Amino acid sequence: MIIRSRRGTYLGKMPKITHDELVNRAFSYLKMSMGCSVVFKERKASVTEEPDAIGFKQGFSYLIECKASRADFLSDKNKPFRKLPASGMGYHRYYMAPVGMLEPSEIPTEWGLLEVYEKPPMQRSRTVKIAKESVNFYIRNLAAEVSYLVSAIRRLDISMQLRNATSFFVKGEPIKAIEIINGVIKDMDCLRSSTTSKESNEL
Repeated sequence: MIIRSRRGTYLGKMPKITHDELVNRAFSYLKMSMGCSVVFKERKASVTEEPDAIGFKQGFSYLIECKASRADFLSDKNKPFRKLPASGMGYHRYYMAPVGMLEPSEIPTEWGLLEVYEKPPMQRSRTVKIAKESVNFYIRNLAAEVSYLVSAIRRLDISMQLRNATSFFVKGEPIKAIEIINGVIKDMDCLRSSTTSKESNEL
C-alpha cells in the first residue's frame, strides 16, 4: 500500500531500480500504455538530443527521460535543450523515476512525472502511475524529430540490405551480394560522418 502525507509526500520505501530497468520499462510503457506505434530507446542518432525513450503516435511524440538518482535529475536541467525547451524533442515530455525519489512539485511546469513502483508478486512488470501530467509542447524541435526518425529508418534499411546480401551469397551470387555490401558501407560512412559532425558541434 502506498502511503503519502497530507502534503502528498511519499512515505513508503523507495524501490531500487537501475537506469537500464527504467529505460526498458519506459519503452514498454510507451508501446502498451501510451499506444505509440513506433518506439525507440537510447538510440544513437545524428541529432543533439538522444532521449532515453521516445514514441510516436498519430503525429505526436512522447518523450521519457529516466532518472534513477536525484543527482542525475538535478544535472538534467543544465542540458541546452532543457534550458531552451523549444529546441528539445517531444510534444509530451515526462520524467520517469522510482516512486518517492522525486516530488511532482520539483518537476518543471510543462513536464510530467511517471512513478515506477515495486513489482507485485505474480506480475510481469512494474506498475507505472502518472504523478503529474505533461503539458503539450506546441513549440518543439520538429526538425530534430524528423532527423531522428530518418536516421532510424536508414539504419533499418541497412539491416535489410545486409539480409539481402546474405540471401544472394546463399543463392550462389557473390557478385550481387558484394555490390549490396558496398552500398551499405557507403551508407554507414554517411551515418558515421553525420554523427561525428554532431559531436564536433557539441564541443
